[in-house]
Amino acid sequence: MSIATAPAKGLSRPAAGARTGGLGSVLAFVGFVLLGASARKSLFAFAESFIATVFGLVGFVAGTAYDTVAGFAVVFRVVSKKVIIESGSVGPLVGLLALAILILSRLISNYHRTRATE
Repeated sequence: MSIATAPAKGLSRPAAGARTGGLGSVLAFVGFVLLGASARKSLFAFAESFIATVFGLVGFVAGTAYDTVAGFAVVFRVVSKKVIIESGSVGPLVGLLALAILILSRLISNYHRTRATE
């Protein structure tokens, strides 16, 4: 009988999951104890640098997406300015004004934040 078709009778009970989690935790703890302090420090240093790299990449992507949306908002405002004002509709004009105020406040806060760190 292969592993893929073997019955998993012990895992059908609800307590089996808790028992497996506890056993996994004990094995992880024993592994850390056996590795020693220097290996543990190097493992955490690697994890810290990996997490810092991931957060830096996410920050870069989020900043790029924000700048793209800000650019599209400016282009949209310039292109649709004549259409919205001539149509006489107040709703889109108010929404566009709110979007412009939001983007302007974000740009000003980012400017002051970068000036404070220089």
